[in-house]
Amino acid sequence: MLDVLNSGSNYKSDNGFKPGFFSAVERQLAISLPGAGIKAKPHIESRVKTMKSDWSAVHDMLAWNNTSGFGWDYNNGMLEAPPPVWQAYIQVHKNAAKWRSKKFPHYWDLCIVFGKDRANGRDAQTAADIISDITRDEPESEATADGLDDVDLNQPLNSPSYEASREDSSIQRKRKRRNSWDPLMSSLKESAEIIGAEIREATNTFNRVFGTESNREELRNNLFAEMNKLWV
Repeated sequence: MLDVLNSGSNYKSDNGFKPGFFSAVERQLAISLPGAGIKAKPHIESRVKTMKSDWSAVHDMLAWNNTSGFGWDYNNGMLEAPPPVWQAYIQVHKNAAKWRSKKFPHYWDLCIVFGKDRANGRDAQTAADIISDITRDEPESEATADGLDDVDLNQPLNSPSYEASREDSSIQRKRKRRNSWDPLMSSLKESAEIIGAEIREATNTFNRVFGTESNREELRNNLFAEMNKLWV
């Protein structure tokens, strides 16, 4: 479906698909799956209806204005939430229980296909917007605010004292970011040293077993000489 929607034929409308969309999908499937006999009616329309129903259920939990606490497990392609969030939601939406363990790997693709059909509140966001909301790095936001407590907001923006405070805050942020990287860099350096030592040990072992290149060449020549004797 994405291939058809991206073909430039403008099959998407505000409340669904324009006439000819399912026939276009049928033609595309005839190329991808020749001989499968998949038709626009009833196969494709029925399947799209089911996919939209599943997508809507997941989308409501993840992005609807009246829900909160749900996130997205990118490793497994499924919803995630603390048990109390699931329990409260399932009490009202009985059919949602299956999504606690059911994967839905094509969710983000279907946001492109069905996204405009449920444009209400947070649903008016694009898939990229929703991903940004879910994965927003809160510690980074806090780090950006480091040092603001030291700035007198009553000072004029162009005053020397304000400029000095802003410079001090910038230095503090840079120092904090640098310090936060120090343990990581130390760990990477330690790992590199361990790997280097392992490579050197493996090289030494190889040389002890097989000798130098000249020794290996001599062994090959002796082997060929012995083999030739067998055929004489």
